[in-house]
Amino acid sequence: MKSDSIADLRAEWWRRWWRQDYSWNGLANIRVAGWFLTPDDQFTRNRRQVGGTRPATLQDIWREEEHRLETAPNGQEYTRVHTPLVWQDGSPAKSAWMWEEQDAIDRSIDAALKRFPKELPVSTERSGGKPPRFLSYTTAPGLPMDGAILDVLPDIWLSEACIKGQRLYLGEGRLRGRALKNLHLRRVFVDDDFALAGVTEGMDLRLSSGVVAGAMTFANIDAGRLQCARLTCADAVSAEAITCPGGVSFNGDDFRDEVQFDGITTRQLTLEESRIADDLRISNVQGDLSLESVKIGGALSVSGFEGEQLEGDYMSVERDADFSLVKTGLSTSFTETRWGRALSFAEATLSMPMFHGAEFGGKVGFDDVTFQNLVSFARAHFQGPADFRNVIWEGVGGDHEGAFKETRFDSFVDFRGIAFTAFSAFNGAMFKGEIRFDRDLVTNDRRMIPIIRAADTDEERLGLEHGFRALKQAAEGVRDRYLEQALFRYELVSRRQQTTTPSVERSLSWLFGLCSNYGASFRRPVAAALALWAFGACVYFGLAAMTGTESLQYSVTPAWPHRAWIEAANLSSRSMVNLFGIWNLKPLGSGEPTSVAQAMEYALLRDSPGFALATRLISSVQSFLAGVLLFLVALAARRRFQIN
Repeated sequence: MKSDSIADLRAEWWRRWWRQDYSWNGLANIRVAGWFLTPDDQFTRNRRQVGGTRPATLQDIWREEEHRLETAPNGQEYTRVHTPLVWQDGSPAKSAWMWEEQDAIDRSIDAALKRFPKELPVSTERSGGKPPRFLSYTTAPGLPMDGAILDVLPDIWLSEACIKGQRLYLGEGRLRGRALKNLHLRRVFVDDDFALAGVTEGMDLRLSSGVVAGAMTFANIDAGRLQCARLTCADAVSAEAITCPGGVSFNGDDFRDEVQFDGITTRQLTLEESRIADDLRISNVQGDLSLESVKIGGALSVSGFEGEQLEGDYMSVERDADFSLVKTGLSTSFTETRWGRALSFAEATLSMPMFHGAEFGGKVGFDDVTFQNLVSFARAHFQGPADFRNVIWEGVGGDHEGAFKETRFDSFVDFRGIAFTAFSAFNGAMFKGEIRFDRDLVTNDRRMIPIIRAADTDEERLGLEHGFRALKQAAEGVRDRYLEQALFRYELVSRRQQTTTPSVERSLSWLFGLCSNYGASFRRPVAAALALWAFGACVYFGLAAMTGTESLQYSVTPAWPHRAWIEAANLSSRSMVNLFGIWNLKPLGSGEPTSVAQAMEYALLRDSPGFALATRLISSVQSFLAGVLLFLVALAARRRFQIN
């Protein structure tokens, strides 16, 4: 498949070359952009230098070749530099030349170099924080080798400091030399491996819109800037030991095999909108890294990276990806990325990590990661397990609001060992699997309640409420009742702290927490019930004493007052156990009371209509409260023993 594809590109390249017409007559119609020819046959950049100056053409450059042209079967004539490998009818041309004829190309290029002005490369900034500027093909120095067919690279051409050409054919492309400063090749076709190495004083090195039928190697380069744009390479690509303060970019390329970068020192390494059929390995990069819109068919490995920015928006990786130990100082962005399999950021330090809309297809590991500044996984989708163990994530209370908003977790999530209490980050998150927290963290009321109360605004408190609710629903889904209960408490406390919550609801919530710790405490409602019983007994005794009934005070004098206390406690017990039974209380007897029970009944229910109504109302309230407390006891028992 790869050979067929390169064969198609080769055939298309030759079709365009023939269409451009680089014959001797065709050269007269191809202008040399940026250059003009004076009447005395001198090249100049200034079109107004003298009268009669006209645009220069390729034929003007190769004028010395006019008397030694090669003739094609169809009668067209070509310079030795522009003679194709085979003619259009398929008969051999340059491909059948002997070494002597190949050496003649050196003489032709030498003559053109002597005729064409030798410009020095334009100096560009390489220090002071200012990147060098790119020279266009028009302004770049060097002899224009447009349309040249070089099956063997001429020595005379490789000795030049400035090499440029478009629609150029290279049988092999091994460029080595300390003297090379500027390289600008456009629409080049390299029919073998391409190698650029040993450049120590380069300024502007650029390849664009070309095809390399073999491998491509860049090594031991010290230049201002290196750019490869819209290239197609059939074999592996390697870039090692490169120093380019102005940037190293491989944008819009189509690499059919693996790609490796090692030992890159630059302002920014970019591979934006490139397609890589196999693995991509990046190691020991000093500078920023941009992988925006890169499509990787294999695995991705980034190691030894330390830079301010790491960007990979809209990137997709089909296999495993590893960013372990990377460090960013300013921002980390992976918006709308697609990760086919496992992804690891283990022990990385990520500043402002943004994973908006990311799709994680396998296990995701953020274990021992340090998150700095804002963090966002909004609208992300975790299809596999997510590991956030021992993450260092600064923030409390309402910080990081919505960091996991509309994020979907299809499998379990592990947050154990995380130093993080900004639970508003989970506002809007959706969990289908188990969520794991350290129990001593999320069930420690003494630690969590002050954090909730420390939220400054209602917006932060609302974010906390929704965050706790999302986590509670996750715990409920996996029947983790203990965690569910704790998160439910914090949800209600967060809601109670909001000033927009109605006062009645806030009061009831406060009582619910006070009496039962929001359904989690068994002791509190039992203690409250005992207190209610004792309070009721005191009220009934006091009401009876306030009546002044002589029968209560004198007819049972030997029993007063302790027998009266017993009967008051008994009435309080009946009010709590026999709910609203005071309204159906049967009389103990008629006439004058002869016992303490009858005297108490007479004093509270028969002696005075006002006291009778008050007693019945108080007993009703006591019955209602006793029913509520009984429900809270049952609720606590159910939750304590995990009864469904």
